[in-house]
Amino acid sequence: MIDIHLFGITTPTGKYIERIFKNKSEEYNIIGYSRSDKMYKSINFEEKNLFIYSNKSILISCAPIWDFANFINNSYKKNTNLLKKINSMIICSSSSVITKKFAFNEFDKELVKKLELSENKLLDICKNLDIKCFIVRPTMIYGSIDGYHDKNISLIVKIMRLMPFIFIPKNTGLRQPIHALQLAKVIYFITSFYALNKENSIASKVFNIGGDEELTYKKLILRLKDSFPRKDPINNCYIAELPITIFILLLIPLSIFSPKLFELFLRMKSNLSGFLKASILIKQNPKKFPAKPICK
Repeated sequence: MIDIHLFGITTPTGKYIERIFKNKSEEYNIIGYSRSDKMYKSINFEEKNLFIYSNKSILISCAPIWDFANFINNSYKKNTNLLKKINSMIICSSSSVITKKFAFNEFDKELVKKLELSENKLLDICKNLDIKCFIVRPTMIYGSIDGYHDKNISLIVKIMRLMPFIFIPKNTGLRQPIHALQLAKVIYFITSFYALNKENSIASKVFNIGGDEELTYKKLILRLKDSFPRKDPINNCYIAELPITIFILLLIPLSIFSPKLFELFLRMKSNLSGFLKASILIKQNPKKFPAKPICK
């Protein structure tokens, strides 16, 4: 029996990971950690809790990587021997470390810095302790499970249900959204093929992973509309495409009040795609966007 210590279990990806591993109940013992959900073990990264991990333990984290990295670093400083019992760590980071590399607003620059520092901290600790370490950088995650929703596509759906129209620039860049279930399958694959496979000698690896389709914003929105019943309010939202010059002129006031949002809208013209497709890694049939469930 292999202990799987799952942090961030109440995220959509975490819930799907729990479901997948529980279906392999004879092989794995799932131990979930949550800050607020009493169904799981209590965890507060700021309190620097320490755990005694049994041999062959695997740590999987869907929590913010900077919180998890600080937690592991504090554990490393306090009692290194506890961490030596860990077989592997599989940590969700973000493709933002790549896509926002040259952002000009301070929020995104700080985000990239936090992601890079956290990834390097975890990789260094694992290397020092001879622990396998795998960083997963997913693209736009979407999907829902048991009342838990993503903060990407579900937000777009919510906005479209409330607004009579939305503006987008013509010729938008590509996106590569990945469903939380497919991301969970990626993490299960990494666990079985890389972490536990004795014939695989790879000690650390970074996976830049995305969904199986690369879509423009317009196609993404149209696919979303088509995925809901005709009576759903989302179908009342009209998509207005604007020439890029007019689109930027409308955004200029936003650049004063919120440079972060201003740059977010400008990135609609950028291609944030080209990542390894999940189906290729896990050797399964490609998934068409949007895979269900999306949100209510």
